Amino acid sequence: MIYLIITAGILALDLAVKAYIEKTKQPGDTQEILGGKVILQKVYNRGLCLNLLDKKRNIVVGLSAGCTLAVLLFYIGLLFQKGYHGLKLALSLLTGGALSNLYDRMVRKYVVDYFSFQVKWKRLSKVVFNLADLFIFVGSALAVLSTLCRRKA
Repeated sequence: MIYLIITAGILALDLAVKAYIEKTKQPGDTQEILGGKVILQKVYNRGLCLNLLDKKRNIVVGLSAGCTLAVLLFYIGLLFQKGYHGLKLALSLLTGGALSNLYDRMVRKYVVDYFSFQVKWKRLSKVVFNLADLFIFVGSALAVLSTLCRRKA
């Protein structure tokens, strides 16, 4: 049950932040926070990561929906098994983020990204994320680590 609460919480949190950004920010406006290490801004991503396939909306939605459905089905099946707590947590994070971005793609027709990191590597500084992206990344990394650690045991 806790894993479903985590998934729902991530989904709700990211959608709430996206709604706030939509209402309060204009494209092109930037705001530095955390001592200038994080930049808030509003960017519409109509494609996949880094706007890949932005002119192919049907492909983007199809890929997103297919991947999200596959993860969701695996996650739901895993919830009925004993153990696997690390993998369940990982899939909670990943699924919450994936559902939020899929909602954006299907309802808004774009994903709202809203922060970037000010780092020395300029290419990374230009990439704009949302919380869903971070949860997808952390969940994916945790899933790999959990699976590798479980196999060694």
